[in-house]
Amino acid sequence: MHKEIYLAYFDLMGFKEFILKNEPDYVASRMQNIYLDMESALTGNNLVKEPSGLYRPDVKNATLNCINISDTILYWTNDLTYNSLCQLFSTSYHLNYSLNNLNFPARGCISKGLVDCISGNHKSVNDTFYAALCLYGKGVVEAHIKAESQDWAGTVVDTSITSILNTQQELNLLSKYCVQYRVPYKKSSQCPTGDIGYDEYVFKLSDNISSDDVLNTIKEDINRVFSKDNKSINTNIQKKLDNTLKFADFLRSKYP
Repeated sequence: MHKEIYLAYFDLMGFKEFILKNEPDYVASRMQNIYLDMESALTGNNLVKEPSGLYRPDVKNATLNCINISDTILYWTNDLTYNSLCQLFSTSYHLNYSLNNLNFPARGCISKGLVDCISGNHKSVNDTFYAALCLYGKGVVEAHIKAESQDWAGTVVDTSITSILNTQQELNLLSKYCVQYRVPYKKSSQCPTGDIGYDEYVFKLSDNISSDDVLNTIKEDINRVFSKDNKSINTNIQKKLDNTLKFADFLRSKYP
């Protein structure tokens, strides 16, 4: 049954090249790092001790849904309550931070829309399995289009959400995680210049870039993340990198 929910859609940039240019064991190790970022964001870094003695994110008590399909990461809520939106903002902010500052360049979109979900897992007597886990609907497609049209590593909050946040409490949620910024988009027939003509709410790269030393460290990290895993920097990627670094400079200007 389809319903309206809040959704976070993340696209890992350069994922195909990452797969093709690295050995399987290395890829498997790096994917574990990405999974850890996903799970840590999902659980607010709450850990649980496993029988092995190791500590892992406590996903059993997660309050959001989450799936990863190749280069796509999705979080979504079960309802449209304010508490669910707060959880989605917190989770998405921390994933955006950990991916783009430390792990793997990504662009994302936080939106509201109609979706449906199918899930199931069956094992046959022949030791094969059939598993279905699919989130689909206009809400997913619209978030996908908005995320992949961006020309940087960053996450935008769609107007389907910002237009309904009116109370001071709701506006405080935006200001806690976001700033208003002119998002760079790819040039297209819908956006010939790459500029949609107005600022949008986007997630900060860090809580506070309070000095030039902090800014330089963040920019070094962003450069490293873009070229990590044998990823090449062609003209298109360089533009995305430059746009991301420009955003870091903008955040520094907010804390003179």
